[in-house]
Amino acid sequence: MSKCFSWFSALFIFASLPALAQSYPNKPVRLVVPFAAGGGGDVIGRPLAQRLSTALGQQVIVDNRPGASGMIASSLVARSRPDGYTLQLTSQTTHAVAPSLYKAVITYKVTDFTPISLVAFLPIVLVTNPNFAPKSVKELIAYLRENKKVSWASGGTGAALHLAGEMFNKMAGVSPVAIQYNGEGPAIIEVIGGGQLPYMFATLSAAMPHIRSGKLRALAVTTAKRSSVLTDVPTIAEETLPGYEAGVWYGVFGPAGIPRDIVTKLNKELRAIQNDPATKASLAQSGYESLTNTPEEFVAFVNAENTKWAKVIEDLGLNKEQ
Repeated sequence: MSKCFSWFSALFIFASLPALAQSYPNKPVRLVVPFAAGGGGDVIGRPLAQRLSTALGQQVIVDNRPGASGMIASSLVARSRPDGYTLQLTSQTTHAVAPSLYKAVITYKVTDFTPISLVAFLPIVLVTNPNFAPKSVKELIAYLRENKKVSWASGGTGAALHLAGEMFNKMAGVSPVAIQYNGEGPAIIEVIGGGQLPYMFATLSAAMPHIRSGKLRALAVTTAKRSSVLTDVPTIAEETLPGYEAGVWYGVFGPAGIPRDIVTKLNKELRAIQNDPATKASLAQSGYESLTNTPEEFVAFVNAENTKWAKVIEDLGLNKEQ
């Protein structure tokens, strides 16, 4: 997989659709969400659609299209007319992981999309059963080096939590076995139960209630800086593995070739929405962080994410199984 995607040509081809660009939007906008209704994506998608409706003066309709790790929704958007009336809320799974993990079957390329802006970030936290001996990341690494047969719970092969854990293993020089569960929820239940799988990487939103209740111990967050809702919990990078960083990000894309002035308008409105204190506070309640950037910054960010996760997937040999 290429380490750099030349999105600038796609991003700045705006000669077409000038009339639409001048009057945009003059009809409802569809926001395709590659997650099931009521799931984690709705924490971002539905409030964003409501606020964007007000900002644009046209209804923004959420269209949930789950399935195939988000590739169904992404394929739909990639084939849509590039007029700004079909957008996609998605995470790194579809645009930074799937191109490597499912490269034998994927039906789109990242160059088939116009990046508009990041909108949110969900930290991942390394958690253990409270009775597990290691009480810090350093102690966990030492424990794993000494005990070669330790396994850990994972929310699914190739999922963000699995890849975050495997990147940790590689950087720490350890090799515990990931036991895969059908989703994050069952994996958390296993760790809380205190059985054979004493730790896992979990999203902050899913783990926070259990951390607060004492059913899980938070050793570290996987982000570059500490979480605003877990300020006393260190990052993996600061404690023992400099450069380690992982998390679940959400962004807004459209099909390739959306006119520049429409992209500019959408980016401006999204940044205003996500920078609003009310939006930040609402997302923080669920463990999310509100983020925005320019289309050019988004391009650079997704390029870097593709490069990082392609290397992890290649090292694990996961792409050879697809």
